[in-house]
Amino acid sequence: MNELTGRWDLASMTMLRLARAIPTNAPLMRARLAWCPICLKRDFDQRARPYIRLYWLIRAVSCCSTHRLRLCEICPSCGRRPWSLPYSGLPGYCCHCGTRLDQASSDKTPQSDWDLWSTVEVRRALTTDIPETFDVAERIQLACRQTTDGVLSAFARLMEESVSALCQWRLGRVRPMLPSLLRLCYLLGISLDGFLRGDFIAVFQPSLLASAPVATVEHPGVATKELVDAMSEYLNSDELTSLKDLQRSLGVALNSLERASPQLAAEIRRQGTLQRRAKRLGNVAAKCVEVRRAVHLVAARGAVPTQGQVREVVKNRHVFREPAALRAYHEARAELLER
Repeated sequence: MNELTGRWDLASMTMLRLARAIPTNAPLMRARLAWCPICLKRDFDQRARPYIRLYWLIRAVSCCSTHRLRLCEICPSCGRRPWSLPYSGLPGYCCHCGTRLDQASSDKTPQSDWDLWSTVEVRRALTTDIPETFDVAERIQLACRQTTDGVLSAFARLMEESVSALCQWRLGRVRPMLPSLLRLCYLLGISLDGFLRGDFIAVFQPSLLASAPVATVEHPGVATKELVDAMSEYLNSDELTSLKDLQRSLGVALNSLERASPQLAAEIRRQGTLQRRAKRLGNVAAKCVEVRRAVHLVAARGAVPTQGQVREVVKNRHVFREPAALRAYHEARAELLER
């Protein structure tokens, strides 16, 4: 891909680097788009192709690092929430109604220090060159030694985290999710990219405890509501294909969709099965029509319409693997013989 595009910084435009440090099976990315209308307006004013900044798609980010304003999530025209990765549509436009998203009104509410700090750190971490030998357990142990002389229970009390969670992190069995990792770095007074690179000196700052929220961004209740909304809209859309396609577009596990709403998951599966069945029947009917037409075309040339000649006309060597197409061939030949 680098050679085809002529660019060697494509890794910084993806989540590949962060994937070494945080679990990828967690709902890291937004299912619905969030954007800064001022940034998009600048893209349009400069007559450049508008683009969605990568850090806008991360759940832990709630504001624009450039303009310090809360990201918008609702289309100013249709009032719906655009998909982050729609099947159709252009960046900078609503995938539902086609309205320019820079027309949304900006929320002028001042952002908290935590929101601004976490946004800047996530954006910086996306370009951090994380070592291939990254070990989160080693980083946790280093922070624990620097703050509490390696006493895990004391470190857990300072971080207001459970001892079992920190034990799992320190042993390397589980990697902390991004909100938890951000909160850890915030309270220790270190940058996220410094933690990822292993270049930091942790100093606990108790004054920040009040402003650092407990990591609830990925709470099952919040994720479930968004998943149910996404499933309901997908079920009523013209783009419905299968539950797996929805799962890929949302970037979540398949069983997460099934747990969020078993009824909607079952209905999406049923509708997808009906659509695939209807599509297959349509393809079979088209093959039968094509075979009949080929038989009559070969007969019109004065030749006997054998299966080989019919295959050459329809340009499909495997057409007779379909039983319906084979029946159509024999029926067409029988009609010619009766004449």
